[in-house]
Amino acid sequence: MAVSLNIRPVLTAVVFAVLVALNVAPVVADLTEVRINLLNGSSIRGTIQTIDDSGVVVGEGLPDGLTIDQIVSIQTRRSVEFSPAGAVIHLAGGSRISGADVEVSDELVRFRSGCGLAETKLENLRAVVWIDSDLVTSRIDTPSVDADTVVVQSANGLRAVEGLLESVTASKVAVNFRGESRTISMEKVQGIIVADLRLDAASGTTARIIMADGSLLVGKLAEVTSENKMTLLLPGSNELIVDTDQISEIKIQSANLVYASDLDPLEVEQRASFAVERAWQRDKSVEGNPLTLGLIGSGRTVSFDKGLGTSAYTRLVYDNSEEFTRFRAVVGIDVETSGRGDCQVSVSGDGIQLWTSRVRAGEDPLPVSVDITGLKRIELVVEPGEQFDLADHVDWGDARFTRSVQ
Repeated sequence: MAVSLNIRPVLTAVVFAVLVALNVAPVVADLTEVRINLLNGSSIRGTIQTIDDSGVVVGEGLPDGLTIDQIVSIQTRRSVEFSPAGAVIHLAGGSRISGADVEVSDELVRFRSGCGLAETKLENLRAVVWIDSDLVTSRIDTPSVDADTVVVQSANGLRAVEGLLESVTASKVAVNFRGESRTISMEKVQGIIVADLRLDAASGTTARIIMADGSLLVGKLAEVTSENKMTLLLPGSNELIVDTDQISEIKIQSANLVYASDLDPLEVEQRASFAVERAWQRDKSVEGNPLTLGLIGSGRTVSFDKGLGTSAYTRLVYDNSEEFTRFRAVVGIDVETSGRGDCQVSVSGDGIQLWTSRVRAGEDPLPVSVDITGLKRIELVVEPGEQFDLADHVDWGDARFTRSVQ
């Protein structure tokens, strides 16, 4: 969930904390005006001064004994202002960068972005999307392991051209197709999806970094330098250097937190009565859009990069064999319904209803925080309300299972 705040202090705090978690020598920090959100649902505002070699976080306004494995996220005062871009650049591990003027040559991908990034190794690239379409999305979701793919607009509709990507310029894409070098005018290109190299994931604590321009960077935290640069490790131990003064929020994912969208449900039950049946989605609404809920009082919207998109009727059952102690989410009707939608939402554990509420469009989303200690089967259910199942597009923003650390 992208929240406003400022960066330099925060980023340093997180990275230092992760260095501790990775058994790297601790360093002294001076991190002011930091908001730290904890696994137990509370938050702290203060200044981080040090993180010692056991992971203890010390500073002004912070409780004694605070450790890095109790932290969900650290927020800064830099707000997110989505910048228009010519392309979305997908990197290994889940990063999505808003960029323009994309070029590929000499095993490097170069681009212009508002988040301070300018280039990365071609090995890191997963896709470049200029125009989204079902074909582009399906190729990104199921990339070839043997060939790169260029999705082009032809006289007969969209076509996927497979071969070896040679270069990309502002005017054309060069690809080796069936042993011959071919060029495709950029005017016809919707997207490029590179072959999946099946690189090994880096080890360490995962950070999901929301940049001020709306880009999302995902990787294992490695280090921060005195020049306000932070290093993320991508699959294959490739590095991504991030300018810390462009960060809005950092989400920490440790062994004590797992997002529901990263899990496979034990059971899925869906049916539609009057509406078009739509499958539930990971990290997207049921129409494939970003998870977005309206804040009625302010007239603003809030988006989530993690969560579940569901519709009535949907029942998802999750296994809690990892013994998580709490389920949390923010639940509401997605703004894509244009003010329609009325349904009943509930959370149950081992057949016992733990939480339920009516959820309507035109009302603020609801926070959900349910104790699931000792329960093995957690069910998330969306049922139709007074308007049958029409427009019942329910988002479970930041749906996650957590384990409190004492």
